[in-house]
Amino acid sequence: MRFTLIDEADAPPQPALLPGGKRRLEVNELLDALTPDVVARVAPAKEEKLMGARGLVFEVAASRGIRVDAWEGEDGLLYVRLLGEDEHPTGL
Repeated sequence: MRFTLIDEADAPPQPALLPGGKRRLEVNELLDALTPDVVARVAPAKEEKLMGARGLVFEVAASRGIRVDAWEGEDGLLYVRLLGEDEHPTGL
């Protein structure tokens, strides 16, 4: 890899959100709202598959050092909860 350092003023404008950034912000909001005694019921966006939403939840949670479990309900929605220290994810 080669790189050159330039003045910030010479760089192109930075995008407001990178691709998928809005979804990551939504997952961060979900994780911020979770407490040990609640479960989040998540309806994936119309263009999103349940497994994609589940994977994004795990990815964002892991990047923040948060342990979660996520599973598909019989209603086709995703459910997410915080894990206790000695708990392991059950998976789908």
